[in-house]
Amino acid sequence: MIARAEVELGRRAADLAARLPDALAPLARIAYNYRRCWYPDGNDVFPSLEQNRWEVCGENPVRLLHEVSSEKLARAAGDRWIEIDPERLPAALVDGPDGRRLTITVPLRDSEVTAQIRCVAIGCVPLLLLDTDWPENGRLERRITWLLYVADPITRLSQYPLLGIGGIRALAAMGVEPAIVHLNKGHAAFAALELARSEAARGAPLEAALEAARQRTVFTTHTPVAAGNETYSRKDVTSTLGGVFGALGVDPEVIMRLGRYQTDEGGEPFGVTQFSRRMSRAANGCQPPPRRRRAGDVAWAVARAACRGSAGHPHHQRRALADLDRAADAPVVGPPPRRGPLAPGDRRQHLGGARRGARQRALERPVRSARGAGGVRQAPQPDRSARRAPAACGDRGGGPRIRLCRAHDRVRAPQRDVQAHTTAHSRSRPGARAAWGAIPHPARARRQGSPSDDVAKRVVQDLYRFKDVPEVTERVVFLHEYDLGMTARLVRGCDFWLNRPRLPLEASGTSGMKAVINGGLQLSVLEGWWAEAYDGTNGWALPGDADPDPSGQDARDATALYDLFERAVEPAFYDRGANGIPRAWLARVRASMRTLAPGFCTRRMLDDYTERIYAPSTSTT
Repeated sequence: MIARAEVELGRRAADLAARLPDALAPLARIAYNYRRCWYPDGNDVFPSLEQNRWEVCGENPVRLLHEVSSEKLARAAGDRWIEIDPERLPAALVDGPDGRRLTITVPLRDSEVTAQIRCVAIGCVPLLLLDTDWPENGRLERRITWLLYVADPITRLSQYPLLGIGGIRALAAMGVEPAIVHLNKGHAAFAALELARSEAARGAPLEAALEAARQRTVFTTHTPVAAGNETYSRKDVTSTLGGVFGALGVDPEVIMRLGRYQTDEGGEPFGVTQFSRRMSRAANGCQPPPRRRRAGDVAWAVARAACRGSAGHPHHQRRALADLDRAADAPVVGPPPRRGPLAPGDRRQHLGGARRGARQRALERPVRSARGAGGVRQAPQPDRSARRAPAACGDRGGGPRIRLCRAHDRVRAPQRDVQAHTTAHSRSRPGARAAWGAIPHPARARRQGSPSDDVAKRVVQDLYRFKDVPEVTERVVFLHEYDLGMTARLVRGCDFWLNRPRLPLEASGTSGMKAVINGGLQLSVLEGWWAEAYDGTNGWALPGDADPDPSGQDARDATALYDLFERAVEPAFYDRGANGIPRAWLARVRASMRTLAPGFCTRRMLDDYTERIYAPSTSTT
């Protein structure tokens, strides 16, 4: 079935190519494979056809090739354009051997929910997606796959068995029998129940079926915060999964016990993290140093992280600057530089120019897109910070960006003193744009991160109110309609990555790794991957020791952050020689790429998982 899906993707690409001018026909196959995103210039050809249309299409190349005008294509290739059907995503619906649409069903509540299977090509790896927008489903069932991180708990609870049970059934329908099922957080927790059901159907007793499923399952957790470890009442679990329990022939209480921290505590809700851990033979995550581990810490006790490091690492070919490793003299994993190494005297100039260009591109397009798509006009008044954005893109504008707001990220701590800090900064460095940030509009805060993280939503709303404070709007750019396209540009242009959670509530913190391979520096609390990676020369670190008094901890850490920023970070960025090059800053960039890029990458992640988690002899309890 996998081969059939790949054939369908090839057919769609061939259909699109047949309708393109001969000179542009190869673009069809490129558009239908996300491998293009691994290369710094992989998408550059598409906006060259029509820049504005590329942005309106959400940087979707298949849609672009359908919607760009025949005149523009004629200018690009000297040929004519023919329209095609409206399904314009780089994905294909999978058909079965009989030519009919391949579907699977999952029992949810009182109905059998049908999902069709879409296939997306990621290099040589097919990605399968489940879609419940199917005519035979009811109105509510069709909406299950419309939106991730939806706030409604019943819809979220319906998504989990669809992903876990439905995912295993989709693989089976396509002729794939996975040796290992890897659960990322608790979202696919119920995959283990489908594995057990298959064993029971072959005659295995219940306990043996559950143990067989456990031996094929591994689990990764990211964070101990409550918003990332969801729990549900017995009533919700049994009403949603009653059909699953019936097919397995299991008393619901048996499954409920597997999802409680205290298994015999009947009033305790069902936790997807606890269930995932108990139904896995091995687990890993972000393990706190022993001196910080606390007795009774529920999430860490459940996770029992088995290996060091973090759950995910960046793909080096995603870096934006093709020749950055030449300037940094860094042995970055990935394609070799296009030209030979630079002479030592040229490295700083080349690296400084590359970073300056990335910083400028990071803001120019998002601000233009926000104006065109209505992001700025959602504000009560025209956003002054957006109008000043181009001035903030040069060497005078560098600083942190805020990607995603979570309660334990403590944005409020610097927010408390932001006016005093920016006023002092303006006196010490007149005209400098010290920082820029990307945050969601408060009306859209519910779509960012976990919907139950109400503290983070209030932080975003409070932070947005600073847009009218002159000291802030002179130096901070607020960008609306945050999406994956904006994310990529901001990661590439970020000068340093600020990560300051409240210990011990840190997730793995791997987002900073993407900044590293693009020439950004890490400024982080010594936790997660940064506790392993920091050596004193490749970024900056904050102690951030845990404190039973959160307010006192925030005040102490905010003072430490400002002191480090003014004493070390700002001077390194702004102190420049006659050629305008920040030598101290670029020295840290080179050290960062040399020491971090080779060791914190997809290759290392795969090696660690293969040797420490996937190996048959690996087992942690």
